[in-house]
Amino acid sequence: MGVIISPHRNTPSVPRKDREKDSWESLYRNVKSARPLAGCRALLAYNTVLDRVVKVDERLLSKLPKPSKSRRPRRVRDIQDFADALAFSIRRNVAVEVVCEPKVFAEISKLGPYKEQIGGQVAIIANLLSKFQRSAVIVHADRFDARAAALYRKTKALVALPSHDGMRIIPAEKFVEEVEPEAHYIFEYGTGTAFASGRAGRKNRMIACPTTPIEFQTDWEEVLPELAPLVDVAFLAGLNHMGDDYEGAFARVAEHIRLLRLGNPRITVHLELTSTQELMKLEKILDIVVRKVDSVGLNEGELRDVMDCLGHKPERGPLGQVEGMLALMGLGPKRVHLHTMGYYLCKVRGKEEPARDGMLCGALVGAAAALKGGIPGPKDLDAALRVPVSERGVDMLKAFEQVWLRQDTDELATKGYLEGFGLAAVPTKVVPEPKGTVGLGDMVSSSSLAAELAFRNPR
Repeated sequence: MGVIISPHRNTPSVPRKDREKDSWESLYRNVKSARPLAGCRALLAYNTVLDRVVKVDERLLSKLPKPSKSRRPRRVRDIQDFADALAFSIRRNVAVEVVCEPKVFAEISKLGPYKEQIGGQVAIIANLLSKFQRSAVIVHADRFDARAAALYRKTKALVALPSHDGMRIIPAEKFVEEVEPEAHYIFEYGTGTAFASGRAGRKNRMIACPTTPIEFQTDWEEVLPELAPLVDVAFLAGLNHMGDDYEGAFARVAEHIRLLRLGNPRITVHLELTSTQELMKLEKILDIVVRKVDSVGLNEGELRDVMDCLGHKPERGPLGQVEGMLALMGLGPKRVHLHTMGYYLCKVRGKEEPARDGMLCGALVGAAAALKGGIPGPKDLDAALRVPVSERGVDMLKAFEQVWLRQDTDELATKGYLEGFGLAAVPTKVVPEPKGTVGLGDMVSSSSLAAELAFRNPR
């Protein structure tokens, strides 16, 4: 796909910002019509959970103790810790995930009523991609009970299992184990929600998850070399839920990556990071797993945590974010994708244009999910296309280019990449009041990479 220039490009009477936005709208339309998500075959591991979602309102907040001093508890041991963590999320306006001791869950369960829906990065990505693809996606089935399996109905998601004569593949909705499903509590708050001294500037959420570790599928290693040739990309997620024996679990993940490459040397292995309160755990993820993968996806908060672990103190804003992405690539990945409010950045080793077009697809998926309040399908992209391009995003790219190149070349703000720098950037389509925020980052990141691979390797 070539660079598309607005028909107003050389018309002096049209304001510059309008010309820039027209250029981006043209790019968005072309990416949508290309349908890049239709052919990317995917394998996903490791976490499938049930999400119980509730809106944070005055009624819910009245049940909580007054938050104590400004702090971000690493582990929630009582309801006071919970209140402090929620206050931190609202005050900083960042998505926060906290690990809760079992006794706290009994108190949290009374804060409902909750809406139950599919959860976990793997389940969300599997349900998303299966709506766009001609072929199925394959999931590592972690803790499936009847309720979790039912949430895979009407998808093309499959589960692969070892059997006496090799490998057996069945629809995910038919894979049911007699286990207690893992549940996460999602506390969504809207713009203006006030708690203690904090007030939310936009809609966001806090996730409370249990100490229950992910359980690897029995004999998963046996089927990976056979599965690998069937897929183009393996999405790995949920590593922050590997329990207290996480170093051994991460070593097992590294072995899975080796087996995938053994079965398919061309496979792309992507790690989707999430908020990890225990920095020692994050250090082990970086050392044991990130060094083995091809691609990493994360948001600005997760990037800050990574930089803390690496001992970097980059500047604020896009320039500092790219510095952080470069530091992360220094560990081994060939691609790092950052999703943040108003714009996305991708640092790649290779051509920049496919990365840009992949992120445009991811931005459409993210806007469609925000409008729908759930996992979108192809028809939902029409409404997303009508959401205006973020002016903040265009301005940030323009300002970033002036700092990066010491000049205003108009490349990043209209073309979306700096050729030869391995950097792609896009202004996104921001829905002012999204109907839901759970899983948006996972959907954006996975669809961006899946689309990018389709643009790089057209069938």
